Amino acid sequence: MYVRLCEGIILIYVCASAVEHYVMGYHFFAFLRVKDQIDMEVA
Repeated sequence: MYVRLCEGIILIYVCASAVEHYVMGYHFFAFLRVKDQIDMEVA
């Protein structure tokens, strides 16, 4: 029972980390796109 609980916690932690990395990557990509658009407008 205790081992199963630990496995569940680890799984949740891994999933949360993956989601966090995905969200960070998405925000970074969106930031680059906005930056490109600003550069285009300024140029």
